[in-house]
Amino acid sequence: MKILFASNASYGGYGYSIVAKNVMKGLRNLGHEVSNLSMQTIGDSIKDEEGNMNFPHRYDAFLSDSITDMIQSYSADILVSLLDAWIPNYNSLVNGCIALKIPWLFHVTVHSNNLFPLLNDRCSQATSLVAPSRYGYTVLLNHGYRNANYIPHGFNPSLYYPMDKKDIKEEKGYKDKFLFLSVQRNRWDQKNLHGMLIAYRDFLLSTREAAEKTKLLLLTDVHEPDNGMNIVNLRNIMGLNNNVEFLKVKLKDDTMEFTGENDGEAINYNNNFRLREKEMCRLYNMADCLVTSSFGESFNLPCLESQACGVPQIFVNHTTSTELVKDRKSGLLVDIMPEPQYNQNLREFYIMSRFSMASCMKKMFFDSEFREQCSRNAKLNLDQYKWENIIPLWNKLIQGVYENYYFTPNFSAGILGV
Repeated sequence: MKILFASNASYGGYGYSIVAKNVMKGLRNLGHEVSNLSMQTIGDSIKDEEGNMNFPHRYDAFLSDSITDMIQSYSADILVSLLDAWIPNYNSLVNGCIALKIPWLFHVTVHSNNLFPLLNDRCSQATSLVAPSRYGYTVLLNHGYRNANYIPHGFNPSLYYPMDKKDIKEEKGYKDKFLFLSVQRNRWDQKNLHGMLIAYRDFLLSTREAAEKTKLLLLTDVHEPDNGMNIVNLRNIMGLNNNVEFLKVKLKDDTMEFTGENDGEAINYNNNFRLREKEMCRLYNMADCLVTSSFGESFNLPCLESQACGVPQIFVNHTTSTELVKDRKSGLLVDIMPEPQYNQNLREFYIMSRFSMASCMKKMFFDSEFREQCSRNAKLNLDQYKWENIIPLWNKLIQGVYENYYFTPNFSAGILGV
């Protein structure tokens, strides 16, 4: 079968990039011909380190002027999209599949209890839906989508595993420090980094020892163009300069490594940069606790990857928190305010309690026995999230969607069928 993905470049560091790379590789190993129309690829086609092909797009990075022609040129049997619903000109993807009569498998980002109108419209046009969490799958079922499926994201245990925390801390200049780590986009309308900084300040003010012995490290784009905020100025305004650092990156041989904010050879981290799995494993292992502050998650790969490294979690008590943290007893859940809020797209979200997050930070810092138990739990029962166990689920779904699709494509007829 010829399977065309539409996603971020599989050689990139985005969450979709990681999923696309591993799923494409797994499907290719099962005998399928798989390639990706990539949002970041221009010029020539580029293969990632696993041999997955990424085709270039034309002028529009969101693929609207490329998707239909690429489906036809590739003679794809099925299209699998790993794209956010909000991207402009999404109808070009829908129309391309309709015109060429091939099924469209839509990987759905569900991170709220309601399907806001734009997302609901996208779901209604897809042949089949796949959600990466039990939470998202349940939301889709509650909205009447009987073509919904649950396939979680995954990790590679040969790339994410426990390492010596003290050695990495000493190497990076954080010896004897307790490190909270956050790996999130700097998007004020989704990731709530400002709320996390406020909670961390509350925690520091609660005890002098915390101010002396802890740091909050953020791997994020301080110049995020997509609804980003001036997070550096916010840190300065809040008086957190001594305790909050925005990690940077620097070149090393043929790749990048993370480093502290004060490294004179480093540059600001950017979302289009990629820290390879080996380096991300070192970063997670350096942390004493991973903190996720967002208004909602469709899955959360850093939460899974860091748990494979034995890192305890602080996660806001909504969306995927039950599946990833509560059921696994791998951390603490932050209370949310009882009444929902709505953003400009009418997506529902809940605001976390800053006092609850501060309390969670305090317990993680002072209760070493609890922290060690969370670390042990984090490493247990991860088999269901190994890519080797996830790929068969994708293969079964794609085979079923293709075999039950009721149209026959005719690429030689042209887009208008004439």
